[in-house]
Amino acid sequence: QLLISLDFYRSCYSKTGYFTAAIPEKGSTIFGVKALYAYLVSLLALVLDLGLLLIAAIGIGSASGIPASATIDTVFSSLAMVWELPAWLLVSLIVIVVFLPLTGITPYFFAATVGSEACINRSGFGGVVLVWFLFYLASQLVGVAAVFLAPVADLNAFPDVTVFYDPMKLATAAN
Repeated sequence: QLLISLDFYRSCYSKTGYFTAAIPEKGSTIFGVKALYAYLVSLLALVLDLGLLLIAAIGIGSASGIPASATIDTVFSSLAMVWELPAWLLVSLIVIVVFLPLTGITPYFFAATVGSEACINRSGFGGVVLVWFLFYLASQLVGVAAVFLAPVADLNAFPDVTVFYDPMKLATAAN
């Protein structure tokens, strides 16, 4: 995602960006097509990562003396458990997986776009790095706050899932 975002910056905002600017199309359309391409490549990478993770699990299991068939059975039984979740949680999980590639692309595209604006662009690529760093700090602060604001899912009575709000439950949970 970093490399595809660097390519986005290079093709839009660096010295060779005038080739992209010469395309007779609105900037929002060019941005949308580049973002969609980055999303699809990231989604494909996610699928490939899952395949490589399965291969790694088989390899680690084989090194521990567990046959490959047992590892594959464990993976498929775990996936079968996902379908036992309540419908609202299953839909939430699917939405999260669909939007997951955006979590890697969006900060870089945001930094490249905002960091290339005239007021920040005086330092060249440094403006992009500064915007990304500020975005990173802000997202870390939001992440720390989210630990205390997020709902807690109790899976002790699986497949019945209970959701409640207790900021300290995460710190005091036994399992």
